[in-house]
This record gives sequence, C-alpha cells and structure tokens, in this order.
Amino acid sequence: MLSPDAMLTVISKKSGIEYGKLKIAMDIVLVGTSAVGGWIFWHKIVYIGLGTLAAAILVGNFVRLFKRIQPLNKALAAFLR
Repeated sequence: MLSPDAMLTVISKKSGIEYGKLKIAMDIVLVGTSAVGGWIFWHKIVYIGLGTLAAAILVGNFVRLFKRIQPLNKALAAFLR
C-alpha cells in the first residue's frame, strides 16, 4: 500500500468516513494542486488529461463498488474451495 492510501485508510478508520469517498476527495485535491502548479509555473494547465481526471473520479468509485460486493467475493471463494 502506498503512503497516501495508507493515510486515507487511517483517516477512514478514525473518522468513520467511507474510504472510497476519501479517495475521490484526495485524488481531486491532488489533481487540482497539479493544475494550479502548472498554471503558476507555465501559465497553462499541463500534464492533466482526460485520463487523469477520469481516474481521479473513477478509482474511488470502483473501490466503493468492490467494498460493497466483498461479501459476495468471500462467499464465492468459500464455495470454490
């Protein structure tokens, strides 16, 4: 697990906020910081494409989806043993 993800795990456990929601918020903050930094140094938004924006939003949503179907995954794994 990478450091930002570990930090989000701790924040999620301590605050009770769902990890997927925190992941989306953190990714959007990081992309926003990158956009502002690019604007300050190069006077344009650089290195942020559609894939970066999509990943910032979709990764957290996929995490939330997989957390919801985790009991189904465990049941399927037990069945296949």
